Amino acid sequence: MPRKASRRAKSEQPRPNTANGEATTREEAGNIGTPYDDVFKTMAVYLASLFLPVLNKLFGAHYTGKEKVQHRNNEHFVTRPDGTQQKRMTDSYFVVFGENCRAYVIECQTNPDGSILIRIFEYTLQVALENARLEKDALWVDFPEAALIALRSTENTSKEMTVHVAFPNGAAVSYAIPVLRVKDYTLDEIFEEDLLFILPFYIFTHEARFPEYEEDEGKLRLLQEDFATIIRRLNERVEQGKLSEYESNVIIEMAGKVADNLAAKYTNVRKGVRKVVGGTPFVPQTEIMYREALAKGMREGMREGRREGMREGMREGRREGMREGELKMLFSLVDDGLIPIEAALAKADMSRDEFVEQMSRRRMEG
Repeated sequence: MPRKASRRAKSEQPRPNTANGEATTREEAGNIGTPYDDVFKTMAVYLASLFLPVLNKLFGAHYTGKEKVQHRNNEHFVTRPDGTQQKRMTDSYFVVFGENCRAYVIECQTNPDGSILIRIFEYTLQVALENARLEKDALWVDFPEAALIALRSTENTSKEMTVHVAFPNGAAVSYAIPVLRVKDYTLDEIFEEDLLFILPFYIFTHEARFPEYEEDEGKLRLLQEDFATIIRRLNERVEQGKLSEYESNVIIEMAGKVADNLAAKYTNVRKGVRKVVGGTPFVPQTEIMYREALAKGMREGMREGRREGMREGMREGRREGMREGELKMLFSLVDDGLIPIEAALAKADMSRDEFVEQMSRRRMEG
C-alpha cells in the first residue's frame, strides 16, 4: 500500500549537538563521512535508477531510465608526497550501460569547501589509472565524468568548477565539473524534472528557518506541509506505476534520517517531521533478498550437508552445507547484478580474487 503520513512521532533519543544544530559523529570528526554521505550512498546503491535524471540534468545526457547502472569499487588509495598511501572512499562510482558506456564519479558535499575540487581530481585520476590501458608504447587514460551535489550553498557557490591540467610540453587540458545546488530547486521543480534522488536533502532548503520553526508551531506547519506533499506526490507516482512502493519508502526513510541529523538541536522540528514521515527503520531490499535467499540456500545446503554428513559426520556436513548454500546464493545475486560484489565479499568473508575464482568455476560447472 502507498505510504501514509504518520500521526505518531518516533521516540526521541539523545543526540550530541554542535553549534549549527547538527549531530556530530566520530566519522565526522575524523573527516571520514557524515550521516548525509551515508544517505547519499544508500540512495546511490539501492535506488540507482533515480540517479539517471540527475545525470541528464548535470551532463545534458538523455537517459530514459531503462539503462543499467553498475556500481564499481569506490575504495581507492592515493599516494601522498611523502610516499605513503591514503585510503579514499568516493561517494559514488558507477558505470551506466546504454547506447554508450560511461563512467561517473559523483560526490556529495555538505558545506562549501575549496578542497573538494582537489579530492574530485584525485578520485577521478585514481579511477582513470585503475582502468588505464597500454597499447605498444602509449598509455591511454580515460577519465570518468565527475560532478558535485552541494547540499548547502551560497551566492558564491559556483554552478560549475574547472580542472586545468598543464603538461611539460606546454599542452594543457581543461574540463568542467558541474555542480547541482540543492537549494536551487523548489519542490515542484524536483518532481517536474524527476530529481527524486535529491528529495531526502530537500529539508536543507528550510534549514535557515529552523529557529523560527522551533518556537512557532504555525511556521513549523509549513515544513510539515512540504513533507506531507512529498509523501502525497510519491504515492501518486506509485499508483501511476512510475515508482515502486519500495523506492518511495526508501526516499521517505532517508528524508527522515537527514531531518534527524540536520535538526539535531531543534527538538520540535525533529518531532514535527517525524509526525509526518513516521519512524519505520530502513531495510535494504537487497538485504531482504539476501535473507530470503540465504534461508533457501541453507535449506538446500542442509539437505546436501546431511548426505555428506552420512560419510564424514553429520555436524561437519551441516556446516559445509550451510556454507555451500550461502555461497551459491551470493554468487547468484552478484551474477544477476542485484548486489555489488563488495557487499558479497563482506558476507562471504573472502578476498575478491578467491570469490571471483570460485564464482567463475561455478559458472563453468553449471
